[in-house]
Amino acid sequence: MKIIKQKKIEGCLEGANVKDIMFDNKITKEFVLHLGKMGKLIFDEELKKPFFRVIVRGKFTMKGSVSNKTIRLLLPATGDEEIIETLKNHIETFDKQN
Repeated sequence: MKIIKQKKIEGCLEGANVKDIMFDNKITKEFVLHLGKMGKLIFDEELKKPFFRVIVRGKFTMKGSVSNKTIRLLLPATGDEEIIETLKNHIETFDKQN
């Protein structure tokens, strides 16, 4: 799984610094569980399209749905590049496990 695109979302009601992150493959349950290792995972598998949220307290929140290719990152006002680099590194460990 690789990040292929980042897009800053303007005018988002959820925060001032919000980005959509696009992957080269669809999000799977296994990938969600891997992302969940970064913080608190809220995963609603009962929905037609399972939804997840990962909260890394004091740093960022990410959310998305299984079978999509994008997640939404709610970031602090500064330090977002460091967070995205941390996320990339975490994703690389998923690729190595699978």
